[in-house]
Amino acid sequence: LEWPSLFKDRFEDGVYWYEDGATIVTGAYTHNAADKTMNVDVEWLANGDEYVVATTFTDNETIDFSTAKTLSFDVYVPSEYGTDGHLAIQPFIMDGAYTPAYIGWQFGYQLDEWSTITIPNISPDFAFGYSGNPDFTNIDRIGLQFIANGAVLPQKTIQIDNVIIR
Repeated sequence: LEWPSLFKDRFEDGVYWYEDGATIVTGAYTHNAADKTMNVDVEWLANGDEYVVATTFTDNETIDFSTAKTLSFDVYVPSEYGTDGHLAIQPFIMDGAYTPAYIGWQFGYQLDEWSTITIPNISPDFAFGYSGNPDFTNIDRIGLQFIANGAVLPQKTIQIDNVIIR
């Protein structure tokens, strides 16, 4: 059974994302054709490093977050990242004027296995990590921020799959 979605990226035939200007470290996002995922490889140098990727919605559509939406994505984090919460992953939404709302640091993954992180009830009333108060009726992109939280992280591939908004 598949629930209807407003946006879905399964990375079946490519990666159509971009590196966001908030990135402060060298990295790469590439298509893993064998696994049909987005590989994220970051040259971590310091605690606090951030690598950020984002994408606009299909066919330049917008999504109205003035009524609550749910975001989910799958992530594979190698064991070398450890269990101390040193890799934070923060999704964000953004309007056409590039005003973001950051959804909060996520640590709900298990090492060396695919984990699904699901964040329900995203709306103007959500307890954002930070919100620039975007136009929630007119959100046109989503992104993922990878953050070195308290350590220099290993240079091991993180995989992302099944980014879904419903």
